[in-house]
Amino acid sequence: MKYEALVQNIQRSFFPLLLPGPGILMHQDFMHFYESWIHVAMYLLRDRFEPVCALPDSGTFIFRCKAQPDEDQLRFPDNVTVLAPELIEDAYDWAAGLVPEEQRDTIAAAHTMMYVHRSDFKQAVELFKRYCTRGSYGDSREFATMTDYVAATHGIDLRTRI
Repeated sequence: MKYEALVQNIQRSFFPLLLPGPGILMHQDFMHFYESWIHVAMYLLRDRFEPVCALPDSGTFIFRCKAQPDEDQLRFPDNVTVLAPELIEDAYDWAAGLVPEEQRDTIAAAHTMMYVHRSDFKQAVELFKRYCTRGSYGDSREFATMTDYVAATHGIDLRTRI
C-alpha cells in the first residue's frame, strides 16, 4: 500500500480472500512513517480484523481476520485529503495503543506524515512539536528519517519550524 490509490484496490482484491479465523494479514509498513493511510484503513476495519502483535525490529503488524468485510467497508478514498480530521485522530489513538511503547515513535511519525500528505503543514508542524519536544521522540530514527524525507520532497524542515 505504497500509495493512497492502492489501498482500496488491495483491500477489495485481497481482503475478501482471507478466511475468518485462520486468515492472517501482515501489514509490513504499519510501523513506517510514509504509509500513513494504513492506520486509518485498518481503524475503519477494526471490527473485522483483530490486532495480534507488532513484530519486533520490524515495521510489520499482524492482524487476524475475524469476519469478512463487506464491499462498502473496503472502500477507501484515493486521496487522504477527504478524510475527516476526527477520523484521523481516532485512528492514530487506536493505532498507538496497539504497539509496544518502544515502537510508538513509528506511529507518531506516520501521524505527522498524514498531515504532510494532506498538505496541512501547520498541523504537521504542530504534531512534530508535540511528539518531539513535548514527547519522547526527538531522538527517534523514524522521526529523523521522516523529517529528512519531508525536507527533501517538500522543502520544509520541520525541525526549524518549532
